[in-house]
Amino acid sequence: MNQALLARHPRLQSGFTLWFSALLLVGLFSILCLRGVTNACLALMLVSSVAWLLIARPHLPPRQWRWALLGFVAWPLLVALQVGTMPGVQPRAFDAQLRFLGSIPVAFALASLPGVNARVLRIGSSLGAIAALTAGLLFMHQTGEPRAANPFTNAIPYGDIALLLGVLPLYGISRWRQPSRVDVLAMIGALAGLAASVLSASRGGWVAVPLFAVLLRMPWRAWMSLLLLILLTGFLLAQFDPMFASRFQAASSDLQLLAHGNRDTSIGLRTQLWQSALHVFSQHPWLGVGKGLLKPTLETLAQQGVISPLASSFSHAHNEVISSLAETGLIGAVFLLCLYVCPALLFWRYRNSPLPQVAGIARMGLALAGGFFIFGWTEVLFIVAMTTSFYAMVMVTLLGMLAAELRRHNVYPPA
Repeated sequence: MNQALLARHPRLQSGFTLWFSALLLVGLFSILCLRGVTNACLALMLVSSVAWLLIARPHLPPRQWRWALLGFVAWPLLVALQVGTMPGVQPRAFDAQLRFLGSIPVAFALASLPGVNARVLRIGSSLGAIAALTAGLLFMHQTGEPRAANPFTNAIPYGDIALLLGVLPLYGISRWRQPSRVDVLAMIGALAGLAASVLSASRGGWVAVPLFAVLLRMPWRAWMSLLLLILLTGFLLAQFDPMFASRFQAASSDLQLLAHGNRDTSIGLRTQLWQSALHVFSQHPWLGVGKGLLKPTLETLAQQGVISPLASSFSHAHNEVISSLAETGLIGAVFLLCLYVCPALLFWRYRNSPLPQVAGIARMGLALAGGFFIFGWTEVLFIVAMTTSFYAMVMVTLLGMLAAELRRHNVYPPA
C-alpha cells in the first residue's frame, strides 16, 4: 500500500470507499427496474478500481484467493479466441463475457477497501428486491400479463434475480432474536424477493430454495419453523393462487403431451434443445461449434425434421452447461464451471468462520454461485448482459469483501 500518498491525502481512501458503496447500492437497487444502470455502475467500478489500484498500489491477496477468479479469466478468453479464429463467430458473442474480465480489478480494489462492507451489499440487495417486486407488479398492471417481469427481460431471469436479491441479505443475520434495522430490512426484502419470484411463475428458480434455506445460519428450531413456513406457503399458493398451481399442473400436462408425441410444450421444447445441443457437442467435442452459432445449427436440424420448427427458433439450449458444451466444447464447459466452482471452494472454506462477517460473506457467495448454477439448469443466463453483470458485480464484490475482512482480522497475511 502506498502509505506515503495516503498519509498526505487522508480522505482519499474514504472517498473511494464512499464512491464504491454508492455504485454498489445503485447497481443492486436498479438491476430489475432501470435498464442499463447496473451495466453503467459496473463500468464505473472498473474505471474506479483501476484508478485506485494505480494510486494506492495495495498488496495482492494470497494465491488461494486469486484462484477463485480463474473462470473470470479463462472462459472469456476462450470466447475471444473463438471470435478471432472461428468463421462465423461474431464479436458480439464476446459482449456478455467481457463483463467477467472487466470485473476482475474490482475484486482487487475492494480487497484493499474494508469500508465497502457486507452491510452496503445487504442494504442494496434488499432495496433491489423491493424495487423488483414493485416493477413486476407495475408490469403486470400495465400490460395485463399474468407473469411478473419487466419491459427489458422475460419472467425467468426476472424471477431468478429477484429471488437472489431477496435471500442474499439474510446470510448476514447473526442474531435472529435481536435483529438490527438492516436485518429487519433484509427480512422485508426476502419476502419481496420471494413474492416477485412466485409472481414470475419461474419454476426453475424455485428448485434453488432448499439450497438457500440450508445455507442460513439459524438455530435448528428456527430452521424447522422456516421449513414448515415454506411448505405451508407452497400449499396455500397451490390451493388459492391459480397461476402458481397452473405452473405445477402444466409440468404434468407437458409430460403427458410429450408421451403422446407433442414436442412443442415447455418440457418438450427443452428436451429437444438439450438432445440437439448434445448432438452438436458430439460433432464438435473440444471447442464446440462456436459461440452464438447454435441457432443456425438448430435451424438445419429443423429442416431435416430432427426437431420441430418452434424448437429451432431458440438461440440457446435453455441449459447453461449444455449450451456451453455445444458452443464452446468440453474446454469451454469446464471453464464455465470454474465460474461457479472456483469461488464456491473459497467460500466453502469460511462458511463456518467464528467471525460473523466472514461467515455471512462466505454463505452469500455460496448462495450466489449455487443459485446461478441451479438457475442454469433451465435457462441460459450468461448470454444476457444484465444477468451477467449482476453475477460478475456481486461475486467480485463478495470476493473483495472476504479478502478485506480476513486481512482486517489477520486471518492470512498479504501475498
